[in-house]
Amino acid sequence: MKMNIFNKKNISAQFIIVILVLFSFLSCGDKDNNSSENKNNANNDTDSLVIEIAGFTGKSVFDLTLEKYHVDFVESSMGIFVKAIDSIASTRNFGWIFSVNDSFVPVASNDYITNDTDVIKWHYKKF
Repeated sequence: MKMNIFNKKNISAQFIIVILVLFSFLSCGDKDNNSSENKNNANNDTDSLVIEIAGFTGKSVFDLTLEKYHVDFVESSMGIFVKAIDSIASTRNFGWIFSVNDSFVPVASNDYITNDTDVIKWHYKKF
């Protein structure tokens, strides 16, 4: 008696098993687009890069940054705007913003005079 493993019933059963296995893999993801956790994470902007500089009494954030990095900038009536640090340029969606002692400061980097105890961080941040 010759057995044909490629008969119609056998192929149909194999096809159904393959479909069920694929369906089970595709439906087992841990991603839940409706959960509040994912909604909160989607709204959190994160830094792509952070540069840290030690403060120095009497020097501005901008001057300290210039001492350590190549900086492209634009001067305006509101102060100096940093366009790029070490060739990492601001774009339509990302830009440089600084903090001092983990607080963002509402002045231009050339107007903020640091102390020895300050920690300056330049954040390349999504807007």
